Amino acid sequence: MQLTIRICGHTMTFAAPGDAGTIVYEPYHVKSGVSMSANLRQAFNESSLLAGGHRSVVVTTDAPVLLVPDEKFSADAAAGLYAYTFGDDSSREVLSTPLRQESAVAVYGVNHDLMTVLGDNFESVTIVPLMQAVWKHFHRRSFSAQHRRMFAYLNGKTLELSLFRHNRFDFCNRFVTPDAPDALYYLLNAWRQTGLKHDTDELIVAGDSALCQPLLDMAREYLRNVTPVDAAEEFGEAHAALTAGMPFDLQALLK
Repeated sequence: MQLTIRICGHTMTFAAPGDAGTIVYEPYHVKSGVSMSANLRQAFNESSLLAGGHRSVVVTTDAPVLLVPDEKFSADAAAGLYAYTFGDDSSREVLSTPLRQESAVAVYGVNHDLMTVLGDNFESVTIVPLMQAVWKHFHRRSFSAQHRRMFAYLNGKTLELSLFRHNRFDFCNRFVTPDAPDALYYLLNAWRQTGLKHDTDELIVAGDSALCQPLLDMAREYLRNVTPVDAAEEFGEAHAALTAGMPFDLQALLK
């Protein structure tokens, strides 16, 4: 059985297949002032899911992502390009994951100590960007309308915006948004920058952040087509969508 670990900001959650096709979901109380790697090492002594003898794990991380067109990607240059973009940091290892449907490669950094803890406890470790499953899901939805669609994912106080054109990203960026007016400001600037039309194109908003409903209400003052995402409807009767408290990105990964 495969375990999934979601690491996002100062939060960590675990998920694994349960009985009869269910998903067991377990938030873990992260201790402040302690590194995420130390928290994870401690979690092996406290979590029933981590004590389940899983040999393989998929880890999703919200580390900043650099998207590189696949035809421009060079494995040798990835670490230097990432450091140039986000600053040098000797405590991290730079990884890359192909996004084949979007014709891009995601480049991101993972703490060395965290990777050591994972390697010490699992035979197989796969680390991917937290947004990978969300991008894949949104990309598929972009083909199902005559108009263009911008997708907004609110994860806590982080706004992730993405727009697709055929098999590529047309726009993708992350913004820290402490409140709904900030989120709206970044959203409308991206809307204008990408040439979307306020009366025919559509904004799709997903997430369980407290900012979702205020952003929806405010965006409707400027854009005609604003659509919230209901996870249960989005993923049908998948158990991930029916697991209380499970973030949308994890639902998209486990659907």
